[in-house]
Amino acid sequence: GRFAPIIEGNPQLAPPDNFRAVTSHESASIDLSWTSVVGATGYQIQRSSTNNDEAIFTIIATISSTLTTNYIDKSNLINGETYYYKIAATDSRFTGRFSPILQAVPQLAPPDNFKAVTGDESASIDLSWTSVVGATGYEIQRSFTNNEGAIFSIIASISNTLTTNYIDKSNLINGQTYYYKIAGSDSRSIGRFAPIIEGNPQLAPPDNFRAVTSHESASIDLSWTSVVGATG
Repeated sequence: GRFAPIIEGNPQLAPPDNFRAVTSHESASIDLSWTSVVGATGYQIQRSSTNNDEAIFTIIATISSTLTTNYIDKSNLINGETYYYKIAATDSRFTGRFSPILQAVPQLAPPDNFKAVTGDESASIDLSWTSVVGATGYEIQRSFTNNEGAIFSIIASISNTLTTNYIDKSNLINGQTYYYKIAGSDSRSIGRFAPIIEGNPQLAPPDNFRAVTSHESASIDLSWTSVVGATG
């Protein structure tokens, strides 16, 4: 019979599967990962600050290794800003089809070494942490419980990048367990919170505790300074 009209086709490399964009452990960075594409010799990653009909995607990475299936984007990202990503496989001749567009929001890293210890004063907890690169301050929250329904309230907003400690004296009860979390902050956003820790305030030990020989035989005179909050 007669042949149908001639048509043309243009085979392309498949888009990478399992393309993911997640907030990195570092401030102002996004972790990208994907599954390798058969026949690819590399990958091209593009980024945009918008995702509409007028969005302009710019190449941020050209990867020339078939074994590489991850990339950390640290190129001029702003914490709290949303970014859009797409990726395509490449070979010596062409760039393949792009994956669906993903979005991710970089954030300030959580403060490391967050600690809560019983304060030197009664009914107080000493909090300390390591400073976060890019932070202009810190937000500390506290709760009486640590479960799915726990309500954390802000107890301190610190606007000094050099401050890495805080003494909580706000209505604490000795012997009660309190739960704390902390995040770095900047002018745009609050970063990720550090893992929740707990603290347990206690009565301070009596100061000036002395034991001296008594005027009476076989006796010792003991003395000390009273403790605020103690009933005995």
